[in-house]
Amino acid sequence: MHIRTNIITPLSKTETLYRKDVVITIKDGLIKSITDSYEFDFTNSTVANKLHLITIPGLIDTHVHLSQWRIRGKYKNDLLEWLNTYTFKEELKSFQSAYAKEVSEDFFANLIKNGTTTALIYVSISKEATDIAFEEADRRGIRALIGKVNMDINSPDYLMEDSTKSLEESIELCEKWDNKRNLNFVFTPRFAPVCSEKLMRGIGDYAQKHSKYIQTHLSENKNEIAMVKEMYPQYKS
Repeated sequence: MHIRTNIITPLSKTETLYRKDVVITIKDGLIKSITDSYEFDFTNSTVANKLHLITIPGLIDTHVHLSQWRIRGKYKNDLLEWLNTYTFKEELKSFQSAYAKEVSEDFFANLIKNGTTTALIYVSISKEATDIAFEEADRRGIRALIGKVNMDINSPDYLMEDSTKSLEESIELCEKWDNKRNLNFVFTPRFAPVCSEKLMRGIGDYAQKHSKYIQTHLSENKNEIAMVKEMYPQYKS
């Protein structure tokens, strides 16, 4: 595949490269070369003309919730109120296999449509929904780091996990998907208010021993910070 276009790409924090009228050659899903058009041999080559566009590297989303895709734009002044009003109820739906598949397909289609080719993703506490997300990401070839959410305290009954089972399911998903093609598993304790020390230590110990990724939320608002300080006064940070 050959694409004639213009490109702009960052080289560092302070330097950006712009090249006008080049031909990008792609083979087996990888960029093989970028050639100035006046040096490219157009003989017997089929070239897609995209000179009216500027081509950029794929965008990277460092924090996104797949299972909240259908409630984007919903608002509450307070984080905890927002979670209880909208988010937890929506994430419960991810236990419905058909719904989880539908949301995953829509989510990844829209990531790619908007130029995002790499994403660090929260799913929900559902092992199956997380597995479905991995399958869809793998099918589309996107670079994805995906986590099954962990929650074992201070949560609605319908989202409250057993600490041991929560960790075991995460490990099983990690062993199945981590480092598979463009995918990685990420251990995902939601945030300190809904995770016991036992669960967080279990995740931390496993991730440290096996050099695995962890993602979480931290210090998002004053109410959350106050709650964490009250729950874990023995820790300075």
